Amino acid sequence: MARVPTEKDRIRDRIRYDYGQSVLKRYKLMKGCSKCGYNENAHALQFNHVDPKQKRFLLAQKAHKMVLNIGTKGKQKLKEELNKCEVVCANCHAIITYKNKHYAIHKKDR
Repeated sequence: MARVPTEKDRIRDRIRYDYGQSVLKRYKLMKGCSKCGYNENAHALQFNHVDPKQKRFLLAQKAHKMVLNIGTKGKQKLKEELNKCEVVCANCHAIITYKNKHYAIHKKDR
């Protein structure tokens, strides 16, 4: 039988999530857009997988779980996935996606 999460569990999960997101935000601001150089707001910067077929997971959804792992395996996986990406602003990301037809790549093809 599954254990029901307590308020402490939810608070701990939220802290972990916020920390993971802050790591990604700092990384995006540090790198800035690789195409136009924009780096004023992390919310306008996105990760673009250079080769979408190599994508193993979405960084924003997994960062909070991997950053705080006790071992280094989680951090290593996160770094490996980051190395497959470039940081671009939302405008450049839309242009890249359209030009390279990344929108046509489905999950089953990865």
